[in-house]
Amino acid sequence: MKRTTLVILLAVGMMLLPMSLAFGGSAQDAYYRECVDKRIANCNRKANLAHSVGCHLRECARKAQEEAAYLKANRERLIREMKADNVETVEYKVNYRLIRAFVASRQ
Repeated sequence: MKRTTLVILLAVGMMLLPMSLAFGGSAQDAYYRECVDKRIANCNRKANLAHSVGCHLRECARKAQEEAAYLKANRERLIREMKADNVETVEYKVNYRLIRAFVASRQ
């Protein structure tokens, strides 16, 4: 009985594997898009410091505004590049890629 169940589960898994690979791209795109949107929201939150008394906070707000504008303008290109480079769907790796792209655009 256990052997039969194992064989059936293995067969079902083998049939579902190609389907999960075929539909994985759209889930990957959605994850990248979610991370970019989250990063934009965080930048907008930092941008609220623009009217602070401290000059360092104002500078941080200015950089956050620039980063948010860059991410909004280049969202689809960044997602295509991350998908082409097969960046893992882990938030810190996606954020690292987004930060690197922004810094490279400023130089």
